[in-house]
Amino acid sequence: MIGARILYHFHNSDKIITLVEYVFPFTGSGYALYGGLLSAISAIGLYAFAKKESFLEIMDCLTPGILIGLSIGRIGCLLAGCCFGKESDMIWAIHYPVGSLPHQWQIANQVVGIFNKPVSVHPTPVYEMLALGLIALLVLYIEKRGKHFNGQVFLIAASSYSFFRLINLFFRADANEDIGLFFYPALYILIMVVTIMVYRFKCNRGKAGYSTE
Repeated sequence: MIGARILYHFHNSDKIITLVEYVFPFTGSGYALYGGLLSAISAIGLYAFAKKESFLEIMDCLTPGILIGLSIGRIGCLLAGCCFGKESDMIWAIHYPVGSLPHQWQIANQVVGIFNKPVSVHPTPVYEMLALGLIALLVLYIEKRGKHFNGQVFLIAASSYSFFRLINLFFRADANEDIGLFFYPALYILIMVVTIMVYRFKCNRGKAGYSTE
């Protein structure tokens, strides 16, 4: 949660987060999902190094649960009104109440007038819930069939989720604010490139007859 606060503050430097909120990060708002994920994965990597265990094997075990947990977390985003989408007239578009975060954003960005009701928007948290569910089913299917090497489940999940997050930016209303216009696409692309390269390396080692542990 501290990592999530750090990344949030990095691209929202105008929003003050006190030292108390960093020390006790269970109160208030101001979190960036990938900050929490990256800091947690880094901590697991340090643990695996210290214990001389396989980092990729540990991540394979944790990945399905992480995906399900993230999907449940999107319910909170949906109910809180954060991570909302751009205006939409699709039949599955959702309407937030007057005074909600999407309504305030629409007024501030002159999408609607101050006395107008909020317009319907893309349910981007729902999109993410569905994507996470599909990725979870995919990796569970891979595990059931039998992995070809340690890290296969984690690498597929990381690249797939980053790809979805990149696509979902086009539907997010606040995606172009601050440095998000460049920072997050670059981050997602970097993760996809790294995970795909590692995946190909592990596959090639397996074909050459080397150990893929």
